[in-house]
Order: sequence, then structure tokens, then C-alpha cells
Amino acid sequence: MTIKDKVKLYFSRFMEGSKASSSNIAASKAITSELTGYLVSLSNFPNMKDEEICEQLYVWEPEIGGSIDRISTLVRQAYMGFVLRDVGGEIDQVEAEVVRLADEIGDKTQVFAFCEMVAELLMMHGNVFILKNADSSLTILPNKFCTIVDDPKKVGTTSSTIILNPKYLAFNEMNSFELERQVYPMERIIHLKYKDTPIFVKDNMGRETYGIYSVSPLNRTFLSVWWKRQCQIIDILLRWRNVPREHHIINSELFPLSIYPGTMAEKQAAANADVNSFITSYISAMQNQMPDQGIVSTDNVKIEMIESNVNYLQSNELISQLNSTIMAGLSVPQSMVSSAEAGSYASELVISNYVSSKVVQLAEKIKPVILENMRERIRRIDPTLPVEKLDIKLELSLANSKLELWRTAAIMASLGTFTDNEVRDSLGYAPLREDQRESIVNSKENANTVADTLKGGSNRTPDYPETSESDVSHTKDEGENVYRTA
Repeated sequence: MTIKDKVKLYFSRFMEGSKASSSNIAASKAITSELTGYLVSLSNFPNMKDEEICEQLYVWEPEIGGSIDRISTLVRQAYMGFVLRDVGGEIDQVEAEVVRLADEIGDKTQVFAFCEMVAELLMMHGNVFILKNADSSLTILPNKFCTIVDDPKKVGTTSSTIILNPKYLAFNEMNSFELERQVYPMERIIHLKYKDTPIFVKDNMGRETYGIYSVSPLNRTFLSVWWKRQCQIIDILLRWRNVPREHHIINSELFPLSIYPGTMAEKQAAANADVNSFITSYISAMQNQMPDQGIVSTDNVKIEMIESNVNYLQSNELISQLNSTIMAGLSVPQSMVSSAEAGSYASELVISNYVSSKVVQLAEKIKPVILENMRERIRRIDPTLPVEKLDIKLELSLANSKLELWRTAAIMASLGTFTDNEVRDSLGYAPLREDQRESIVNSKENANTVADTLKGGSNRTPDYPETSESDVSHTKDEGENVYRTA
């Protein structure tokens, strides 16, 4: 039974009817111990492999899972489709057929969903191992079953020599599962790395490697997540302990020793037996009471409330600080995940620019894999097609609106250092064909007027009242003035 099933079972017991049962109280006690026990089992990091920890953090931690989801979504958004490169004039029918086939195959194989998946794995594990199959399909291998060696004789051993040259990939080298061990030459493997920086890493067999594997960005969050879960466990136990409790005091005069026969020891034993029997019966009647249900007792029972004298541990602030360190380890702005401002606008802008650059960088790592695979698939259909011209357009704009893009394009046109195709490309439009140039709507005179205004070279005088009050209310940006009066 999973933790979700246990939570459902717990709450369903309270929805069965108005009558309380002993299972309600048992469930309320069990859910706290089970929740804390489950958190403890999830946090047994020393006895887990790094790949298992990374996958667990991706599944259970909102900040980590949310960050990876948003980055991978942006990576998919950066892929603008298949295009042709090195095309000077119009595209002929043969070249157009290449793009058509690529789009058709891409739709059937969900190629850009594949890109999103690979981006998530790169953020999660830092390494992605892809097996090239004979039918041109690609298979992603699970990281915890993959190890790289420079000599097939080292497979299954704990060699003491440092592995420097990746020549073979051993799949299921440890034989920990009922899977067949395989050794593939690296010619059949595509190894994508989050970072190409060479570092020392021990593989799953304990062998030292250098420059073979990339470190996962999630490794930087292990200690913070571990600490955060300890705070959560303590917080759950302390909240349960600090719940106000009722103290039911039984009047001992109900059981005077004088009513019992025998010696003093026998009287005390008989009185204690009656007291325990009475308390047991009383508890049995009280334990099925719901929190909002009144209590009826004789005047021999006194009920007092015991308030906790322990100061409550304010853990929310510490958890928020730990969440900030987790986001810092992932280099993702906190507002990108929780919609909360983690800093000033300037700092958010700087980090957002980094995120945009990182997204394009991840997309560029995955692009050659998709492009080469698509070219191979098209060659199988028609080997005469010029598949070497096939390319994927990458573009990611985090502008607030289309207006900002048009403003940028107008500035590019005004500088006189960009071609019209480069300006159109900044807006996401294909290059102009010769037959389209004759039917352009906007005249060059209007374009120059907008461009001059945007760069501050216009002689147009804004129609603003010259008063001290209005002087602080209108913008000094001539480009903004054009948009407002357009």
C-alpha cells in the first residue's frame, strides 16, 4: 500500500458515517507515525544510489520537480520546427520535400516530446545514455544500470585503474535485476552530459573515472533536502505533541479501602483492580468520542484541559530558507516555480536571462541527436534527398509581449547593420522570397519614421502639457510615445 492509499484510507474512515468507531482514533494515531516513518525511509540517503535519490527528489520535492518541469517545457518551446539551412533563394520542390518528411516523421514519433523528456533527464541525472537501434529508433537506458569502461575485461570487476577513455557501455553490470547483461561499443551509444567539465566520479562499481560522467545539478540540493525533511519530521511530531489534551480525573473516594475485606495488602490489591477496571471501561467509552462531541460523566469525574507549555518551533521560516538554497542549487529563480518574488526585479532579470541561456544550451545539446536521427530516417525513405541541409530552428523569447519583439526588430532595422532576413528572423518569420518583396504593405518611409523615433532621432514633439504635475506622469521614452499615440 502506497502512502497515497494510506492517506485515502485514513480520511475515508471519517466519511463513512456519523457514528465514530475505534478505528478512527487508531487511524489518527497511525497516520502521524506512518507519515514520519515514510519521510524517514525516503530520507535514507546514505544507503541509496545517487540515481535513486535524484529520481525520488524529482517525484516528491515540489521545488525540484517544478523547476525541472518548467525548464524542460521551455526547452520544448525553444524548438521552432524543421527548416533548411544554407538556402540562398527560393526553396525548390526537392528541398521542400525534406522539410515535409521531417515534419511528418516528427509528428508520428513525437520528436519534440522526446526532446522535453531528455531535457528532464539531463536536469535530473546529469547524464543521458541513448542506444541507437538498427531500425533507426532510439532507446533511453536507465542510468543506474549503465557504466562506462575503457576495456571490456573490466566489466564486472572493481579495477583500481582510473578510467579515462569511454569505449564501452556495460548495461546491468552488477546483475542486480533479472536483466541480461550487455556490453555495447560507444559507437552505438549517444552519451549526453549536462556539463562537459571533466571531474573525478566513482561509478556504480566503485571505479574511479575522470571526464566520463557529468555531475547532476540535483547533487547540490541533497544536503538542503535532507535538512528540510528533518525539520518536517520534527515539526509533525511537535505539532502532534502540542495538541491541547483533556485530563480526566477519577475521584479516588469511589474506592475506599474500608469496603474491601482482608489484610491491608489484599484491600489495596482489590481497590487497584477496581480502579483499573473502571478506568479501562471509562477509556473505552471516551476513545470513540469525536472532537466536536460533548462528554457526559458523573460528578466523580473532573475534566481539565492541559495546554502545552512548550514554545512551538517556527519551522516555516527555516524551511523557506532551505527552499531558497535548493533553488539556488538548481540556478532557477524561485518566482519561476512558486510565483513568489525571491529578490529584486533586477536580480530576477539577471537569473531569468541565465535560465533563457541555459534552456537554449540544453536544446543545443539535444538538437544533434534529433537531427541526425531524422536525417537517417529520411535517407531510408529516399537516399537522393539533400538531408544535409535539414536543420532545426531554436529560438526562445521571454519577452513580456509581442510589442517588445517588434520594438527590438525596429531598433535592429534602424541600426543599419542587419539584413531584412535577420530582422524577420528575430520575429520568427521566414526569409522573404523575391515574389513577396513587391507586395510588402509597409512603406520604407513609415519604417524609417518608426526606426528614427525608437532610436531617439525623431523631431516629433510630444503633445504634453508643460506643467510640473504632468511632467512626472508622462514617459520620456520616444519609442513608448509612438506606441501610445499609434
